[in-house]
Amino acid sequence: MLKSAMPIGDHMVLQREQEILLWGSYDGTEDVILRFHGAEVKAKCDGEKWQAVFPPMPASGGESLSITAGEETLTFADVAVGEVWVAGGQSNMEFPMFYDADYSAELGICENPDIRFFDMPEFVLKEQLSERDYSRFGFWRPCTPENLGPYSAVGYYFAKEIYASLQVPVGILGCNWGGTPACSWIREDYLEREHVRVWLDEYIEQTKDLDLEAYEKLVKSSPGYYRDNHLEDPVTARMLTYKTEDEQREYDRKVTEMMTASGADLLPPVGPLSDHAPGRLYHSMLSEIIGYGMRGAIWYQGESDEFHPDIYAQTMEALVDCWRDAWGKKFPFLYVQLAPFDHWMHCTGEQYPILRQQQDLFSQTGENVYMASIMDSGLAWDIHPKKKRPVGTRLGLLARNKVYGDAVLADAPGAVSATWENGRIRVAMANVGDGLTLRGDEIRDLQVFVDGREIDGFEAVVEGDCILLGGPSLTGARGSVVEIRLAWKPYAKVNLYNSAGLPAKPFRLTTV
Repeated sequence: MLKSAMPIGDHMVLQREQEILLWGSYDGTEDVILRFHGAEVKAKCDGEKWQAVFPPMPASGGESLSITAGEETLTFADVAVGEVWVAGGQSNMEFPMFYDADYSAELGICENPDIRFFDMPEFVLKEQLSERDYSRFGFWRPCTPENLGPYSAVGYYFAKEIYASLQVPVGILGCNWGGTPACSWIREDYLEREHVRVWLDEYIEQTKDLDLEAYEKLVKSSPGYYRDNHLEDPVTARMLTYKTEDEQREYDRKVTEMMTASGADLLPPVGPLSDHAPGRLYHSMLSEIIGYGMRGAIWYQGESDEFHPDIYAQTMEALVDCWRDAWGKKFPFLYVQLAPFDHWMHCTGEQYPILRQQQDLFSQTGENVYMASIMDSGLAWDIHPKKKRPVGTRLGLLARNKVYGDAVLADAPGAVSATWENGRIRVAMANVGDGLTLRGDEIRDLQVFVDGREIDGFEAVVEGDCILLGGPSLTGARGSVVEIRLAWKPYAKVNLYNSAGLPAKPFRLTTV
């Protein structure tokens, strides 16, 4: 039987200006011939799999692809050539437009046949795909009001920004799973590195006495083993729907009572069938799309890496190296710094300042990696911010500037130094554009410590590309260790922006 790979289908977007790799399976002996955009290629076959490569092509739309072997022919309609981005991470990338604060408004203006979204089904073993009906996922959806709901909200707003700038078809290939740690998306040999080996060591320790037969029986009989319709799961709907803080507290209380009464855990047992297992989702979901032509990746994840926040930069380095080696190119990698957050269900944001610091560090040390800041867009009581427009749009700005060469300010302002000047402290900021602006009467979540003790009574004003600190409480502090922090806490609401409307990144630095 002749088959094509999962992401090959009607309405798909193929990456322009790069060789186009297509593949699938065939158990016959005839040649596999592919025809597209006036070109014909013969696939290489090994008796089980076939693979074909078309030459680079310019952007186009309304094309047809045919794949023929003997008497069998697969035909795919409305194929476009344009820009393709993989959207990876956990629930804040998966977060569908159904629950976005601006969903109703977007329904009336979203229609665009040149924006398409592919949502990978979520599975830990490939055999699951043949055991249940996963047909609600794994196909390309053109952007229409009827199709908008399941779109990754971040992916949708990102695609809108890219399309508005380039005016070519844009495809978002969603490959994500809520609650998953980064290590589950990384092949195990990349986790053998010194600083990230802890993910493998902990897994080995947790599973060393595992009764595999009993474990598999338990997991496979659980209601959450098959995620063939998770977007319509009422539990997911209640979890992602916006709630006031009081409503969220009541919801958290009920969930806790229910879990305590049932004796169940919020997560499935760790083991080879867990989406948290190192490498698990790399081998299941990601492997289905490796090689599919794309410009780069966008990533929103980190909430589930709070157990080792101090190695997040090295973890992401392993992930990016792993993915780039798998695709065979050093594609751009754009990601989101974690939003402000304090508490939600069993989670807290206690480790988020360190995670954000690590994310910022990776953007400074990694090659062709760039970070978007959303420190003005969180909810103290919900780990899922409901307004994804700023997230997708800011990722889109990064792509426009760093990847497509647009002369737009895309980097968030960040602190460079803190120096004494005429009895005041000048905090110099980078990436300010035409200057810093303050939305409000004072800089929120700004703290000053003298010799380790937090002080009040200081004055802070914005002047051009810097923050000036002074006042009675700093008089005589010269010679002491003075530390300045901005948004260095789990939940903060930054109101300091550059001229592009991008909020300042959290920082912590001492005077020199």
